[in-house]
Amino acid sequence: MNIIAILSIILFLAFLAETLTEFAFGTVANLLESIWPKLETVLESPKFRSSVIQLFAIAVGIASAWIYRLDVVYLLGQYLAPYTGGALGVPMTGFGITITGVAIGKGSNYIHDILKRFFVKPDPVSITQVTRAVQEVQKKNYV
Repeated sequence: MNIIAILSIILFLAFLAETLTEFAFGTVANLLESIWPKLETVLESPKFRSSVIQLFAIAVGIASAWIYRLDVVYLLGQYLAPYTGGALGVPMTGFGITITGVAIGKGSNYIHDILKRFFVKPDPVSITQVTRAVQEVQKKNYV
């Protein structure tokens, strides 16, 4: 599967985690309030509500990343490999999967910002200039 397809899946999972978490919390909160009316003041507190939603979304994001083995750091290494002249050797790790899950839990806007910052097509002119500069430094160091 290509990198763009995997990134699209990550973005979709982030959107689902963001929207479904709010829905699930609202449903559970309404159920608990109907059983124990005194809980309404706690469950409707903005700080409590946002904290629980964020923690639940992060848990869903981490679970999703582990289930689908999604590692955005590994994907970035794969994406940059053609521009650096070879494989970067960035392995898929548990840490990468976990931080990808946290990013998924942060939501679709956060993932979209990551994609715009790190997964844009590099300018071929600047890549060529960087490649030449690296080759010149390597020649000086090895000669």
